[in-house]
This record gives sequence, C-alpha cells and structure tokens, in this order.
Amino acid sequence: MVPDADGSYTFVVAHTDPGVANWLDTGGLGEIFALHRWQGLPPEGSGHATPTIRSEVIKLKDLESRLPPGVQRIGAAERGRSLERRRAAYQRRFVDR
Repeated sequence: MVPDADGSYTFVVAHTDPGVANWLDTGGLGEIFALHRWQGLPPEGSGHATPTIRSEVIKLKDLESRLPPGVQRIGAAERGRSLERRRAAYQRRFVDR
C-alpha cells in the first residue's frame, strides 16, 4: 500500500492498469469481493480520526477527473518490478522446491 500525499489511501479496482500505485486487478472477473482489515491502528480516544471507507463505481475514462489530489502514480516499468517482487515472495512462501 502506498499512501497518498495527505496520508490517506486510494485504491482503484480495474480490469486494466490505470497507473495508480494501489491498483487492485480484477483478474478479468466481473464481480469481486474486497475485504478491508484494520490493524495497527491507534487506540480509540487517542485523538486520531476513525478509519472510514468511501467507494464509488466510475468509468475508467472518467478516472482522472475523479481521483483525489496527491494519488501516487506508478509507471509500467515499476509495476513490472513490483509484480516480480510479489511473485518472488509468493514463491518463497508457498512453492515446494
């Protein structure tokens, strides 16, 4: 997860890579189930804002105009490196050698 400039997180769920750092690939599926896990948060009453989730369905062609300012971007080369790091980590954990 890569935070936006303001410390919040923006995720884009899409069939194709929109160039946003926190892209969740649908794997070609028309429907997905997303689960959010809160962990490592400050205790209640600590003065920190309560976590919230906001979502909306938009067309990919309208994405740029709907993204909040400060969303982190990623290019094709960095996306490839990121996927390779994840693939290698998966191999270390789950594949018999």
